[in-house]
Amino acid sequence: MNDIEIKIISVCELLENQEEFKNRIRTVSKEIGSERINQLINLCQKKIEKPQKVNFSKELYKIHKVSNWDVLCRRVIFNIIYEHKAEAVPYLIKNLTNNENLISANCIAQLCKIASEGIGRDYILNQIYNRRKVLSEISKRMLVQGLIIIKDNENVDKIYEDIIEGSIENESSTEDIVQIYRNINFWSKSNQQKTRKYLAYLRKIVNGMAEKYFDKDLELFSPEFTKQRHESVKINSAIFYYQIEPTEEIMDKLIYWKDNAKFETNKKRIKDWLQ
Repeated sequence: MNDIEIKIISVCELLENQEEFKNRIRTVSKEIGSERINQLINLCQKKIEKPQKVNFSKELYKIHKVSNWDVLCRRVIFNIIYEHKAEAVPYLIKNLTNNENLISANCIAQLCKIASEGIGRDYILNQIYNRRKVLSEISKRMLVQGLIIIKDNENVDKIYEDIIEGSIENESSTEDIVQIYRNINFWSKSNQQKTRKYLAYLRKIVNGMAEKYFDKDLELFSPEFTKQRHESVKINSAIFYYQIEPTEEIMDKLIYWKDNAKFETNKKRIKDWLQ
């Protein structure tokens, strides 16, 4: 175990005390230095052994939105890298296409945070845009979520539009449709006006467009799950549509489904949203 691993563990051990946890990240970041960022990234491909004295409960992991020790270590590594801000950018960009162990997705998350602070924003977004075609699907999903914190930016709009247009062109499953309406929803949080061009597509989903993949879904899932999923696809799309363009027609559909949807989880989704 090298000195960097020891420092990472010293942060992870403080998970229960978030103030000390965050302070330790800042301290460790200074101790390691920006010249060793590559070593930090490479550590994501290695399992850091959990000390015997550490015995976090599943509930604690869940509270802090990590599933296990390995995920916690990876989060700490990238939080340490993030503290270097501008100095970290070249290393993070270099690893945008490194899909080993979710490295690319985590690099994207940190780059979006750094760009949102105005640090090398145009450069970062241009670099991401230039590599968009070779990003993994997981990395693209991280990207569309990460970009919502950067408002009204032409480069962000270009990235969203390119990803959504490509997804619509290659749509071949219910899962594709789900990801498309999610991406439209994410873009709307960054620049709602731009997403109005996809209202017609969302309306098709609301009206049951995904039904054409029903038999294909039955080959993968149970009939009950497939029916529930297809109903939720229409309802979620209707909610996203209404958030962009509030219309009486869409609200009438949602009110109807609130009382008449076949699955209680879908009824609850609408009731929670209406509240």
